[in-house]
Amino acid sequence: MDPAPHLPAGPRLDFTGRRVLIAGGSKGIGRAMALAFASAGAFVSVCARGEAGLAALRADAGRSAWPCTRPVPTSPSWTTSAAG
Repeated sequence: MDPAPHLPAGPRLDFTGRRVLIAGGSKGIGRAMALAFASAGAFVSVCARGEAGLAALRADAGRSAWPCTRPVPTSPSWTTSAAG
């Protein structure tokens, strides 16, 4: 799914094999970013409060998106574990 079908095609970034963590990714710009990174080949960990939105994102992004509904703390060890 193209996250921005109404925008003109431009250069594409290659994030193949990279990991991305997005907080607030179940809707709006966070969702668009998650879909864009997933389509660029990244493994995306997405944190949000809405489980329904995360489930829909997972369905659209496929195996590239990993939903998380717990709060995002400031601990570097949590960030490392969430990113895989």
